[in-house]
Order: sequence, then C-alpha cells, then structure tokens
Amino acid sequence: MKRNRILWGLMLATVLFMLAGCAGEKDGNDESTTSSAVGVETTEADLTEAISATEGAIESDWVTGVIGEGIEITNVVEFAGGLIGSNSMALYYSSDGITWSLTKDLSPYPFYTIFPAGGQMVVYDSGNAHVTTDGMSWNSASRDDYHMFHAVMHDGKQYVKVDTSKLYTSEDGGKFWPVQSDPQNPLTQVFFLDDDNKPTSISKLKLYGGTYYAVGAGIWTSTDLYNWTKVIKMSDLTYGGEDLLYNGSMLLMPAFYEIYAFDGSAVTRSNAVGSTYLVYGDKFYAVSNSGRCLISTDGIVWETLFDEDSNVFSVYSAVIFGGKLYAYGEDGQYRYVVLE
Repeated sequence: MKRNRILWGLMLATVLFMLAGCAGEKDGNDESTTSSAVGVETTEADLTEAISATEGAIESDWVTGVIGEGIEITNVVEFAGGLIGSNSMALYYSSDGITWSLTKDLSPYPFYTIFPAGGQMVVYDSGNAHVTTDGMSWNSASRDDYHMFHAVMHDGKQYVKVDTSKLYTSEDGGKFWPVQSDPQNPLTQVFFLDDDNKPTSISKLKLYGGTYYAVGAGIWTSTDLYNWTKVIKMSDLTYGGEDLLYNGSMLLMPAFYEIYAFDGSAVTRSNAVGSTYLVYGDKFYAVSNSGRCLISTDGIVWETLFDEDSNVFSVYSAVIFGGKLYAYGEDGQYRYVVLE
C-alpha cells in the first residue's frame, strides 16, 4: 500500500511537471528540477545519493528500560525543565525522560490538542481546557467553543490558531477565541485557500525569525497574521505538510511519505527518511520506526548517526532532551542514546 501511494505520488508529480512545460535535465546525480508556479524551484533528490552511511557510525547503542506498568507514551514534549508525555487518555511528567509520574487522567474524554506556549502547557479535550505551568499540577476549565483544531501557537503576545482556514486569537490563555477578520476587509474571515480557491485546513502554525508560517495544502507566510502569501502551492507537493522545522537556515516540512527542504527560494523533495523529525541546534534528526537515526544540516543530505535496532519495533514518539535522544515505543519501553 505504501509503495503504491509513493508510485502514485511520483506519477502525479510527473504529470504536473509536464503540464507546467518545464523540462528539467537529469544530471549525474539523477536529480530533476521544475519551476514552481509561485516562484520557487522544486528539486527531486535521489536518496541513493542523498543518504550516506557515516564512516564510523555506531551501531544503535540504545539504553533500554521500562517506562512503567501500564504507561504508554505516544507523544512527548519538552516543558518546565522536563518532559510531558501523553497518550489519548492521560498526561505524565518526567524530569529525566526515564521515570514518569501520572499527573492527569483524562478518561473518559480523550484529548486531541496539546501545545506548550506562553509559559504554560495547554491540553484540550472535547469540552475542557487543561493548563499547567509546572508540568505536575493541572487547572481545568470549560471551553467556550468546540472547534477541532491542531494549528495552535503563541507568538509572544497572544495565542493563535487556525480552524478550517479561519484565524482565531486568544489573550486569556486559550479559553476564549474570537474569530479574526482582515483589517482591510472586515467581511473576510477566510485566510487560507487551496489551489482551487476553496477554504483549506492548516495543520501547523509556526513563528520563525519574525515570520509566521502556515502549513497544510502548501505553505503560507505572513509578518502580521493578516496578510498571507502562498509561497508553495499544493500542486508543488505530493502530500500536504504535517509540520515545519527550522534549524536557522533551512525549513524542513515532513509530509507523509516525503520531506521537503526549503531555503526560501527553492524546494528539494525526497522520500521520507524517518517517522519522526526533530531539530536540535542547527541539525535536523530523523528517527525511523526501527530505531535508525539520521542527521542532516540542510534536510537534503542525510548521514546515518545510529544504525537500526532489531529490537525496536515501533517508535511512537521521540524527543531530544539534555543531550540525549529519547524514543518511546509501543512496547511500553524507553530507549535513549547520547548525542553529545
């Protein structure tokens, strides 16, 4: 199934390439280049050239242990000098990535959004907002809305979210969310349109270097939250973006079975090299389900940092904390390797 989707994506990219009328010549590295309709250049990288086995790359020397009986971590975020781990029904805190304490039982209502911002961690379930400032104690309050949304961030002044192309802000810690209108056109409340000029959903909002980025069926940028420019169209992508990472010079956008590296003027597309992507300092890290870890400075050329581990079956989540890379899997265990 996965192979069929990849082949379908490549066929679609080829058709779009031909329709654009841009014939990119293949060179010795087997790369093809197309001109994007929004002024960026898209390059498809051959991973046989892009991934190299680092000489001296160590075998996956994961330190393994049991998280705790009945504890399963499917998502992990650094916060308050430690880590907040979660699954759909519970929240946990750890100061070292190894020992975890249950801090909030959310059953029977699973949560669907968790984000650290503005000095606090906010978790939403179907009708409540749960907030912590220390990772241990939580305050809960009923929410005023029931929007399903995932693109949430804090820009230093206010919370910002997108739900089905509409923009919302909150100045009370994420409890009340008034919908925003275009200051130049108060009747306009739709900020994000797909290639067919229809409202589209956004999966992530990020703020890097004074520029807002919205990721979904393309990439939009803004400096004021209200005037958005689409810099990458969906027709330049095979899949919609899931996240956006920045290492100080390059943007990396994971998108299902592909990844896109963007330097502001050109996009390089390649097959996915991991299931989880992280940024630490000026490096990107990719962790596969089997425990292989790759490292890159540009999101294009990847080197093997740690080989795969035959004992690792499925990595649910990963985080870099205290100079170590922690991975949490379906078997209820933790694994970590020292990066520094």
